[in-house]
Amino acid sequence: MTDCAYEELLSNNKVWAQKHLAKDPHYFVELSKAQSPSFFLISCSDSRASIDAITQSQLGQIFAIRNVANQVSLTDVNSLAAIHLAVNALEVGHIIVCGHYQCRGIIDTLSGPTSQLVEACISPITHLHFRHKDMLDALSDKDRADKLSEMNVVDQLERLCKTSLLEQAFCRPNYPLLHGWIYNIYKGIIEELPLPLKEWKALGLIPESYPIP
Repeated sequence: MTDCAYEELLSNNKVWAQKHLAKDPHYFVELSKAQSPSFFLISCSDSRASIDAITQSQLGQIFAIRNVANQVSLTDVNSLAAIHLAVNALEVGHIIVCGHYQCRGIIDTLSGPTSQLVEACISPITHLHFRHKDMLDALSDKDRADKLSEMNVVDQLERLCKTSLLEQAFCRPNYPLLHGWIYNIYKGIIEELPLPLKEWKALGLIPESYPIP
Protein backbone atom coordinates (compact mmCIF):
# COMPACT_ATOMS: atom_id res chain seq x y z
CA MET A 1 0.00 0.00 0.00
CA THR A 2 1.33 3.45 -0.91
CA ASP A 3 1.86 5.84 1.95
CA CYS A 4 0.24 9.09 0.74
CA ALA A 5 2.10 11.23 3.27
CA TYR A 6 5.43 9.79 2.09
CA GLU A 7 4.59 10.30 -1.58
CA GLU A 8 3.57 13.87 -0.78
CA LEU A 9 7.08 14.62 0.45
CA LEU A 10 8.51 13.67 -2.93
CA SER A 11 5.87 15.48 -4.95
CA ASN A 12 6.26 18.60 -2.82
CA ASN A 13 9.98 18.56 -3.54
CA LYS A 14 9.34 18.56 -7.29
CA VAL A 15 6.96 21.51 -6.97
CA TRP A 16 9.48 23.37 -4.80
CA ALA A 17 12.33 22.77 -7.25
CA GLN A 18 10.24 23.90 -10.20
CA LYS A 19 9.30 27.14 -8.42
CA HIS A 20 12.98 27.97 -7.92
CA LEU A 21 13.84 27.10 -11.51
CA ALA A 22 10.98 29.22 -12.81
CA LYS A 23 12.49 32.23 -11.03
CA ASP A 24 16.10 31.42 -11.89
CA PRO A 25 17.04 28.55 -14.26
CA HIS A 26 20.58 28.58 -12.85
CA TYR A 27 19.57 28.56 -9.17
CA PHE A 28 20.67 25.03 -8.31
CA VAL A 29 23.77 25.16 -10.52
CA GLU A 30 24.96 28.25 -8.64
CA LEU A 31 23.96 26.75 -5.30
CA SER A 32 26.03 23.65 -6.01
CA LYS A 33 29.27 25.59 -6.46
CA ALA A 34 29.93 26.52 -2.83
CA GLN A 35 28.40 27.47 0.48
CA SER A 36 29.18 30.56 2.52
CA PRO A 37 26.77 30.60 5.48
CA SER A 38 26.84 33.39 8.02
CA PHE A 39 25.37 31.26 10.80
CA PHE A 40 26.20 28.00 12.55
CA LEU A 41 23.21 26.59 14.39
CA ILE A 42 22.99 23.87 17.02
CA SER A 43 19.32 23.02 17.55
CA CYS A 44 16.98 20.25 18.64
CA SER A 45 15.82 17.38 16.44
CA ASP A 46 12.19 18.04 17.41
CA SER A 47 9.96 18.00 14.31
CA ARG A 48 8.13 21.12 15.53
CA ALA A 49 11.27 23.25 15.75
CA SER A 50 12.64 23.45 12.20
CA ILE A 51 14.72 26.63 12.15
CA ASP A 52 14.61 26.94 8.36
CA ALA A 53 10.82 27.07 8.54
CA ILE A 54 10.41 29.38 11.53
CA THR A 55 13.07 31.87 10.35
CA GLN A 56 12.16 31.58 6.65
CA SER A 57 15.87 31.32 5.89
CA GLN A 58 17.16 30.45 2.45
CA LEU A 59 19.38 27.58 1.36
CA GLY A 60 23.01 28.38 2.07
CA GLN A 61 22.37 30.76 4.98
CA ILE A 62 22.62 28.37 7.94
CA PHE A 63 25.11 25.55 8.56
CA ALA A 64 23.48 23.35 11.18
CA ILE A 65 23.48 20.26 13.32
CA ARG A 66 20.45 18.93 15.18
CA ASN A 67 20.34 16.50 18.08
CA VAL A 68 18.29 15.68 21.15
CA ALA A 69 17.93 18.85 23.27
CA ASN A 70 20.39 20.94 21.22
CA GLN A 71 23.49 19.70 23.01
CA VAL A 72 27.19 20.35 22.51
CA SER A 73 28.63 16.88 22.98
CA LEU A 74 32.35 16.73 23.68
CA THR A 75 32.40 13.01 22.85
CA ASP A 76 30.41 13.11 19.60
CA VAL A 77 32.87 13.18 16.71
CA ASN A 78 30.17 14.28 14.29
CA SER A 79 29.29 17.34 16.39
CA LEU A 80 32.94 18.27 16.88
CA ALA A 81 33.60 17.92 13.15
CA ALA A 82 30.65 20.19 12.40
CA ILE A 83 31.97 22.80 14.84
CA HIS A 84 35.40 22.54 13.23
CA LEU A 85 33.97 23.07 9.75
CA ALA A 86 31.81 25.98 10.91
CA VAL A 87 34.57 27.96 12.62
CA ASN A 88 37.63 26.96 10.58
CA ALA A 89 36.49 26.15 7.05
CA LEU A 90 33.34 28.26 6.71
CA GLU A 91 34.40 30.94 9.22
CA VAL A 92 30.83 31.75 10.21
CA GLY A 93 30.20 35.08 11.89
CA HIS A 94 27.58 33.84 14.34
CA ILE A 95 27.07 30.70 16.42
CA ILE A 96 23.55 30.05 17.70
CA VAL A 97 22.34 27.43 20.15
CA CYS A 98 18.56 27.22 19.91
CA GLY A 99 16.38 25.32 22.36
CA HIS A 100 12.61 25.25 22.62
CA TYR A 101 9.86 24.87 25.15
CA GLN A 102 8.18 21.45 25.48
CA CYS A 103 11.46 19.74 24.54
CA ARG A 104 11.26 15.97 25.05
CA GLY A 105 14.88 15.79 26.21
CA ILE A 106 14.15 18.35 28.93
CA ILE A 107 10.90 16.66 29.94
CA ASP A 108 12.67 13.29 30.19
CA THR A 109 15.34 14.90 32.36
CA LEU A 110 12.68 16.00 34.83
CA SER A 111 10.35 13.00 34.68
CA GLY A 112 12.83 10.19 34.07
CA PRO A 113 14.21 8.93 30.74
CA THR A 114 12.42 6.19 28.83
CA SER A 115 15.56 4.19 28.09
CA GLN A 116 19.22 3.86 29.08
CA LEU A 117 20.22 5.30 25.71
CA VAL A 118 18.17 8.45 26.31
CA GLU A 119 19.49 8.62 29.87
CA ALA A 120 23.07 8.60 28.61
CA CYS A 121 22.27 11.20 25.97
CA ILE A 122 20.72 13.72 28.37
CA SER A 123 23.13 13.17 31.27
CA PRO A 124 24.69 16.67 30.95
CA ILE A 125 21.22 18.17 31.30
CA THR A 126 20.55 15.94 34.30
CA HIS A 127 23.69 17.32 35.95
CA LEU A 128 22.53 20.85 35.12
CA HIS A 129 19.18 20.11 36.76
CA PHE A 130 20.81 18.82 39.93
CA ARG A 131 23.04 21.89 40.19
CA HIS A 132 19.96 24.12 40.24
CA LYS A 133 17.46 21.69 41.75
CA ASP A 134 16.28 23.88 44.63
CA MET A 135 15.50 26.81 42.37
CA LEU A 136 13.83 24.67 39.72
CA ASP A 137 11.79 22.63 42.18
CA ALA A 138 10.17 25.82 43.45
CA LEU A 139 8.51 26.29 40.04
CA SER A 140 5.41 24.69 38.55
CA ASP A 141 5.92 21.70 36.25
CA LYS A 142 5.52 23.80 33.09
CA ASP A 143 7.69 26.67 34.32
CA ARG A 144 10.33 24.21 35.55
CA ALA A 145 10.63 22.60 32.14
CA ASP A 146 10.65 25.94 30.34
CA LYS A 147 13.31 27.35 32.67
CA LEU A 148 15.51 24.28 32.29
CA SER A 149 15.20 24.60 28.50
CA GLU A 150 16.52 28.16 28.74
CA MET A 151 19.30 27.20 31.16
CA ASN A 152 20.33 24.34 28.91
CA VAL A 153 20.87 26.71 25.97
CA VAL A 154 23.22 28.89 28.03
CA ASP A 155 24.99 25.81 29.46
CA GLN A 156 25.58 24.37 25.99
CA LEU A 157 27.09 27.65 24.80
CA GLU A 158 29.41 27.63 27.81
CA ARG A 159 30.42 24.04 27.00
CA LEU A 160 31.12 25.16 23.44
CA CYS A 161 33.35 27.99 24.66
CA LYS A 162 35.44 25.46 26.59
CA THR A 163 36.33 23.46 23.47
CA SER A 164 39.76 23.89 21.92
CA LEU A 165 37.99 24.65 18.64
CA LEU A 166 36.42 27.81 20.04
CA GLU A 167 39.57 28.72 21.96
CA GLN A 168 41.45 28.71 18.66
CA ALA A 169 38.68 30.57 16.83
CA PHE A 170 38.69 33.30 19.49
CA CYS A 171 42.38 33.94 18.75
CA ARG A 172 41.45 35.26 15.32
CA PRO A 173 40.37 38.87 14.80
CA ASN A 174 37.18 37.77 13.00
CA TYR A 175 35.95 35.39 15.70
CA PRO A 176 32.27 34.37 15.75
CA LEU A 177 29.69 35.94 18.05
CA LEU A 178 27.54 33.78 20.32
CA HIS A 179 23.76 33.77 20.61
CA GLY A 180 21.32 31.83 22.76
CA TRP A 181 17.79 31.36 21.44
CA ILE A 182 14.68 29.79 22.86
CA TYR A 183 11.85 28.99 20.49
CA ASN A 184 8.62 29.80 22.31
CA ILE A 185 6.50 27.04 20.84
CA TYR A 186 3.40 28.45 22.53
CA LYS A 187 3.66 31.64 20.45
CA GLY A 188 5.79 30.65 17.46
CA ILE A 189 8.40 33.29 18.37
CA ILE A 190 12.17 33.03 18.84
CA GLU A 191 13.38 34.86 21.94
CA GLU A 192 16.99 35.86 22.55
CA LEU A 193 18.34 34.78 25.92
CA PRO A 194 20.70 36.94 27.98
CA LEU A 195 24.18 35.44 28.19
CA PRO A 196 26.58 35.83 31.14
CA LEU A 197 29.23 37.41 28.91
CA LYS A 198 30.94 39.34 31.72
CA GLU A 199 31.26 36.15 33.74
CA TRP A 200 32.57 34.21 30.74
CA LYS A 201 35.06 36.99 30.01
CA ALA A 202 36.28 36.91 33.64
CA LEU A 203 36.75 33.14 33.34
CA GLY A 204 38.70 33.54 30.10
CA LEU A 205 36.12 31.70 28.03
CA ILE A 206 35.70 34.57 25.58
CA PRO A 207 38.22 37.21 24.49
CA GLU A 208 38.68 40.52 26.29
CA SER A 209 37.69 42.23 23.06
CA TYR A 210 34.34 40.39 22.89
CA PRO A 211 31.58 43.03 22.65
CA ILE A 212 29.17 43.19 25.58
CA PRO A 213 25.89 45.02 24.95
